[in-house]
Amino acid sequence: MDLQIQLHVPGEISEKSYIDHNYDPFKVYHLHMVFDFNPDDFFTSYPLYFISEDLFKEFQNRNITGFCNPRLISYEFNSQSWERNKTAKKYFMIDILSDDGDDMKLDGNRLLISERVLDILTKFSVNHMAVDKL
Repeated sequence: MDLQIQLHVPGEISEKSYIDHNYDPFKVYHLHMVFDFNPDDFFTSYPLYFISEDLFKEFQNRNITGFCNPRLISYEFNSQSWERNKTAKKYFMIDILSDDGDDMKLDGNRLLISERVLDILTKFSVNHMAVDKL
């Protein structure tokens, strides 16, 4: 694992979300996003990570390791969004693990991925991603 990626933030977590901050880390029972523009297939609203249904299926088909617990999220677009062709994709919130040897892992607040993951991401709509070799 020698690549660090930074993903874009297409919007914000809505007040319609149900998050319990009595726990550390906090527990998310339902997440609702308000997008300012169409999200990529892999995006963040730190410290949470999200993938599209299509990317999730590809990760499963290719046996990508380092993520678990996918939960479907709901979303809407900001009423002032300029996007004309708003997405109708399904998105999942995922947990990123921190295990050595996995294809994805968290190292502090850095998201690290393998070349295998990068190869998959280049075939999807992940246009707002920065990749750095470590």
